[in-house]
Amino acid sequence: MPVNDTLPEVPEKFRDRVLVKDPNALLPVVDSQIIAAAAPGDRVVAIKVAGFEIAALYADKTGPYAFAQLLLERFKAAGAPVEGTIRLRLARGKVFKIKSQPGDASFRYVWLPDEHCQAMGVAGREGALVH
Repeated sequence: MPVNDTLPEVPEKFRDRVLVKDPNALLPVVDSQIIAAAAPGDRVVAIKVAGFEIAALYADKTGPYAFAQLLLERFKAAGAPVEGTIRLRLARGKVFKIKSQPGDASFRYVWLPDEHCQAMGVAGREGALVH
């Protein structure tokens, strides 16, 4: 059976609603020079927090600050550039939450160096966990 991969003609008033044929064309272009400028020891660091731990923190009425400190402790143990002893904060880079898969009872977080954030086009995104 022949495959027709051409887009049908769209009326002028609906052209702004049509996505490009290649969805990857909408992504920012990754500049290899930006990635190469990263510090040699910088690598992406990911951690996973089990769902029962989140439930225990919720039952203990843990606030956002204490939760962020818990995540930063885990990132420090995993090798991310976290500084401080009492009040932890990121030395550089940003923390992002990775979207969970259906049926996954854990939560995943990732630390990205500044150069990776810039290359991915998320350098200006600030979240609750970015200190």
